[in-house]
Amino acid sequence: MKLARIVGQVVATVKDERHEGRKLLLAQPVDCDGRPLDRAVVAVDAAQAGVGDYVLVVAEGKSARQLMDHPTAPVEAVVVGVIDHLVCDGRLRILRPRIWSRSKSRSRSRSRSRSRSRPQDGARES
Repeated sequence: MKLARIVGQVVATVKDERHEGRKLLLAQPVDCDGRPLDRAVVAVDAAQAGVGDYVLVVAEGKSARQLMDHPTAPVEAVVVGVIDHLVCDGRLRILRPRIWSRSKSRSRSRSRSRSRSRPQDGARES
């Protein structure tokens, strides 16, 4: 198994029929400090992970295929768990999802400030 961070989602309009109904994610292998180690791989999601999550990936073809309903499915990696924290070199590491888009964080902060400025139920605007 490998530690990885989900850096993207793969959308394929045409794919192998054994992948129907399954989400494909782009998983970047990382060290215990979250630094990238290798190239990202396409992995089948079996843990309901999302972009920014730290995950456990089974990246050995035969083991990964055994996790699928179809043991002959063309798959090399499967996301099998979402990581909350780990202990590495005697240190507790809390791994929080990272969101890459700055525009999303800006729009969230704007919507929060707008919701704060709205009058409460029963209050009147002047």
